[in-house]
Amino acid sequence: MIHGFGTWFDSGFKSSSDEKEDSIVLSTSPFHTYDRFEPDSYHFSPTHWKNVSFVLEEQALLDEGETIQGTFTVKRHKQWLRHFEVTLEYEILSKGLKVSQTFPLWR
Repeated sequence: MIHGFGTWFDSGFKSSSDEKEDSIVLSTSPFHTYDRFEPDSYHFSPTHWKNVSFVLEEQALLDEGETIQGTFTVKRHKQWLRHFEVTLEYEILSKGLKVSQTFPLWR
């Protein structure tokens, strides 16, 4: 059973165009940690942004090994310009089940 999706972002920055790797990465990933007592241990810096959970209106039954494919589209809200709308479209390939749901995202 799938109840929703968890999302996060990574944004990398280089200190010069000659660098091959990012000098610093802003990440909201639950897999990246930052130890404030050892700031050189990771090149990930803490942010005030967080990861986001998108809870589905209707849950879908999944079997082990089934594939879900989809997209997240983020658009500025038409009326409230400091807010966003996130549209999640996904498909459970083996069942041909296609779902689309839009979520308000407040800044």
